Amino acid sequence: MVKKEDNKIGLIGATSYIVGSIIGSGIFIAPKGIVEHAGSVGLSLIIWVFCALLNMITAINFIELGTSIPESGADLAYISYMGWTPIAFSLLWLSLLIESSSSAAVLYLTFGEYLVQALDPIICFSDADADNSSKLFGFGLLCEL
Repeated sequence: MVKKEDNKIGLIGATSYIVGSIIGSGIFIAPKGIVEHAGSVGLSLIIWVFCALLNMITAINFIELGTSIPESGADLAYISYMGWTPIAFSLLWLSLLIESSSSAAVLYLTFGEYLVQALDPIICFSDADADNSSKLFGFGLLCEL
């Protein structure tokens, strides 16, 4: 059994976990769409800074909650602390079913797109084939895992 003192995360572990969560694969796909829809690089940078500030405010709120309510469980623990256990349970299930699966889908599609781009000089995909192949490679990774 793990002692309570050993069940802690250090500075390096916490930093790498947060950086890994922030970077993810969405940051490599999203800039193209933002620049295309914003119309200019300056406006897209303003959008990115706004979203970064919004995420920072969210992180600061979670820091406040984590220091005020020293229980493990994140959202579930914080909402349960208020006495709203059914809502906390529903939030946990919705997060598990929607957020986790959509994040995984983005990761797998990104993998498929990068694999098709890497194989394109060898195989020479047409546009329709590249799109379908990237989805198939991503789905193949999902089935493999």
